[in-house]
Amino acid sequence: MVENKIKNIYIHMTRKCNLKCSYCYFNAGDNSDADHTVNTELSFEEFNGLFKDIAALSPEKLVFTGGEPLLRDDIYPIAAAFRSIDASRRTRLCLMSNGTLIDENQAFQIAKHFDEIRISVDGLPYTNDRLRGEGVFSKAERAIRLLNLAGISPGISVTLTSENSGKLEAFMEYAVDNMHVNQFHFSPFRPVGRGFNRNDLLCSWTYAQSVIFRFWEKRYGFIHVKKDAESYMLKTCGSCGIGCYINILQDGSVYPCHVLSTPEFLIGNIRQQSLSDILNAESVLKKLESLDLKEIYKKYPQIESLYTDAVCLGELLINSCESLKKLL
Repeated sequence: MVENKIKNIYIHMTRKCNLKCSYCYFNAGDNSDADHTVNTELSFEEFNGLFKDIAALSPEKLVFTGGEPLLRDDIYPIAAAFRSIDASRRTRLCLMSNGTLIDENQAFQIAKHFDEIRISVDGLPYTNDRLRGEGVFSKAERAIRLLNLAGISPGISVTLTSENSGKLEAFMEYAVDNMHVNQFHFSPFRPVGRGFNRNDLLCSWTYAQSVIFRFWEKRYGFIHVKKDAESYMLKTCGSCGIGCYINILQDGSVYPCHVLSTPEFLIGNIRQQSLSDILNAESVLKKLESLDLKEIYKKYPQIESLYTDAVCLGELLINSCESLKKLL
């Protein structure tokens, strides 16, 4: 068995969502395939088998995402099943939610079953609701208040776009002062899924990062980030950290990440193989791990124009020449 490098595992519990965010990389909330989605979701029994493999891998974090995970009626029994298998709590169990379905009882259940929760909020009311839907900000704010009262401190996940990058400081100040949030998770918008061809939403990660750091230093007198973003920039090291995380869709399909979730990047399905067998097989994941984009873009100079300050390997592969894809 190869040495395990997996740090984070993301499971899309469902494709169903009660929102339809304009940039959603997963196309969640598309009612046209709602019946198909329900029929292909992993069952409670299938999760039990998957969790044994995940516990053996002992990643730092297991993330339940979606769609909206709280639309699954069995979300808490599923969470309890993982915790019973990982009784020593070597892996942190995280929930990602839009927050709109969280009432007092849901907040209590989340605090009971999860180590961490992130609520997606993309700015102050006008900005957030323009991207995520009318009235969503107030519901997310209420969820954050209820979660704090239930004893779990929520973080906020922000997708950085041209719509919100210039208003980050005001939003962070409001979130700290009024929502009592002290954890933020920022991800640059990727033009995939519903965001495909939405290049108008792209923004400068370097600029956004400078605003974030300036606010944090002004507010707290220091800057603390869990991951040095510079060390994962392709121009610096030739890799975005691929191979350290995997993405499991609601039907059991396993992909290298949420950007590379199209058929040509499929590395297996847990309904056909165990997760450990999938990760140990000679697959596209191994080839992706071995790629050094610093060297490749010298060979294929036409892809250099695709580099931005926060480009990921997935974007390069999706948008680059066929010659580069043939390396896989």
